[in-house]
Order: sequence, then structure tokens, then C-alpha cells
Amino acid sequence: MGENVDELFNKLLEDIRNFSISDYNIVKEENGEVYLEESNKFIPRVIIFDLYPLSIEEQRILIDILLEIAYEKYKSWKFNNKTDILGIVIEEAHRFASKNSEVSSRISLIAREGRKFGLGLILVSQVPSSIIEDITSQLNTFILLKIINPKDLEFIRKTCPYLSREYFEALTKLETGSCLAVGLALKNPAILKVIKSVEVGGTEEDIDNIIRERILYGSKINS
Repeated sequence: MGENVDELFNKLLEDIRNFSISDYNIVKEENGEVYLEESNKFIPRVIIFDLYPLSIEEQRILIDILLEIAYEKYKSWKFNNKTDILGIVIEEAHRFASKNSEVSSRISLIAREGRKFGLGLILVSQVPSSIIEDITSQLNTFILLKIINPKDLEFIRKTCPYLSREYFEALTKLETGSCLAVGLALKNPAILKVIKSVEVGGTEEDIDNIIRERILYGSKINS
């Protein structure tokens, strides 16, 4: 049994060691110790973790580690009067925030307490009903595309009880490119038209420039 665990660990370590983001690795080795990079390179850049090269179990372990690092770092910064914010977006959230996923407890912790330390959380899912209630109950705004699955519709009904019948029925008839937004971010529910995607070159400079152009009312992003 021990050999199987060691073999699994070594495979996981090798997979993650070979897993890189941009031009640097996220796993480092020093003096025989293996640790996850906690470089300031993470701030204030847009970092996309493409986890598809990893198995689902490896993805869950890596996400759990990354979320733990983010939570502990921002918690310590808050207590040291250092202010900063980090937005965490998790695609295919039902794979990690379901009752059968070990990482769901970490996501739940950030959903409950992250905002106190400058951590924001966005979950993206095509199967929202699979996300555990401990997490969905902490989400304050929902942006919903067309939903016709009865189970997901029932989930929305329970999660957003204040949604009127008219809006609820409209949810099943939304056109491509339209969404229903409801929650604390808006005074009232609203059907919105999603803007067309913007083509970017993929470099950090391009992304930074586009973000700066879209910031309103004099807000700034420090580079």
C-alpha cells in the first residue's frame, strides 16, 4: 500500500513539476525540498491556469494547494495592514465544488471568509445544481445564461427565491448572448446583452492595456 501511495505521489509531483504557467514553473525545488512557488509574480497580473494536462485528482490537489496559499497569504496581509485584492475564477466549478470533491471545503472557506481579506470568488459552471449549498449560499450575485434542465431550474428557484415568475420564465427562453443578472450587484434583476469578445495578442502587456482602457471613473491598476 505504501509503495502505491509513493508511486501516486511521485507521479503527481512529476506532472505538476512539468506543469508551467507563462514562462515560469509553479513547483520549485531547493535543498531537496519541494514547494509551490509563492512569487510576487502572481500580483497584479492575469494568470490563467490551464489544468487540462492534469488528471481530475491532480487538478483538485493543485487547486486546493493554490487556494490555501492565496487564503493564508491574504489573511496575513490583512492582519499586517497590507491591502490588496485578488479575484479567483474557477471554471467547471461543479468538478471542484461538489459534495464528492475534497477541495470543496477550501472553496467554501473562501466563499465565506475570503472577502474579509480581499479575496473575491467567481464560479463558472454549466451544472450549477451540482455545487454544494454551503458554497452557493455565500454567492451574492448570479449571472445566468439560458437554463432548461429541470434540476438546474429548481436549484435557481431555491437559491434565488426573490426572482419573480416573469424573470424565471424568461430564463428558459434567453437568446444566445443574453443573460439574466440577479443579486446584490444590481438593484433589480436585469436581462443583459453580453458584449462580443475582444481579440487580444495574448501578452501580458496587451491584457494590461485592455484592462486599463476599461477601467472607469479614474480607477487604476498598478503595474
